[in-house]
Amino acid sequence: MEFCLDGGFKSPKPPPPPASSSSPAGGGRRRRRPGDLDPDLGKVAPAVPEVPEVLRVCSESPFSQDGVERLRGILSRRGGADCDSLVTSPRDAKGRTPMHVLINGASLFRTFFFWDKFVITFLSTTTAGCTRDSFYCVLQGIHLLLSAGADADAGADAGADAGATRGDTAFTALRVLLDRHLHTESVVLAHLLIRQRQQQQDQLGTGRRSGVGELVNRANFAGRTLLTYAAESGDCAAGLTRLLLNAGARVWTGAAAAASSEEEEEVVSRVARELEGSALAWFLRALLRRRGADHLAALATWGEQTLYLLGHAATAAAGGGGGGGGSRDALRDHLTRVVLRLGRSERAEGPVFAEVRRRLAPLWTQPLSLKFLCLRRIRGSVGPANLSDNLGAKLDIPNTMLQYLQLA
Repeated sequence: MEFCLDGGFKSPKPPPPPASSSSPAGGGRRRRRPGDLDPDLGKVAPAVPEVPEVLRVCSESPFSQDGVERLRGILSRRGGADCDSLVTSPRDAKGRTPMHVLINGASLFRTFFFWDKFVITFLSTTTAGCTRDSFYCVLQGIHLLLSAGADADAGADAGADAGATRGDTAFTALRVLLDRHLHTESVVLAHLLIRQRQQQQDQLGTGRRSGVGELVNRANFAGRTLLTYAAESGDCAAGLTRLLLNAGARVWTGAAAAASSEEEEEVVSRVARELEGSALAWFLRALLRRRGADHLAALATWGEQTLYLLGHAATAAAGGGGGGGGSRDALRDHLTRVVLRLGRSERAEGPVFAEVRRRLAPLWTQPLSLKFLCLRRIRGSVGPANLSDNLGAKLDIPNTMLQYLQLA
């Protein structure tokens, strides 16, 4: 013990570094810079990754009004194709664009010098992104990027860290706002991105439904759309769920019936993909995860409005191939597959599934009412893009009828 307290064996001190012609006067060791030859390791020190100016501004935490003005100045100095590349090409350490950075935060390189071993290491740090305090400035920044030609459907670089970014587009990246309980803010940003895509399609002269529909139904690497994340949040995100359904989002990816020549593994894989991209399945997952609460009571207080929206949209899409399937029985069959996938205990989960089925059963067991058929017809004629836009000003109809058309 005395030997250990005395310090044990004394390690010899390392010899001083050899003097070189590049050493400054006085024998001191000058600070190496990227690109200099390391006399000890015989290697060239790596260059510090340069962060583009627009990414540096967008990654400020928190993003303030000063950042908005600086971003406006950067974009005003560039124009045309140069401006387009400025808002789409720069990527952070995880392959995200400036719009991703404003919403989700950034991963930027920081340099750390370990002088004892003469090693330069690059580590990445993450900024906060959109918060409740910085939301107004983030909204202005996204509006500037959209005006400069940024695309809300641009995904994170596939070669980057897919586990961290999940292959999100700037639109599906809004899911992080739901994790931060910024439900109202997510509706505002989603509406802005949908309206920008609609204006883009109108200028190009292409079909309205294709552009907006592709945007809201784009899935990330996990096979999930923004609607699945909104449904997972229950009635807290009912506004976002309603907006996405009005814009043409599908409750689940319609899968064709199994062919006679389809192998068993292919059937299992197809059904798994269908359930992974199902908003109804993620809604029930979140309901069953509510520990310490009565699931039946939670369905009435936490998810009643969301269940109504999903059931209505799935039934309204029957026969159109989106959300869906080709008949009213598609919702019944899909719900059965979801229950078989999620069910673990009849005693614990049986009452919940029975109540959900009881509430949705009239959509496939009873004739649809004339009121529902008229609503489906009018919504189909108006179109998804117009339903999510300023419909009251276009049609000049009472607010009560407007709310009914928008499933409010």
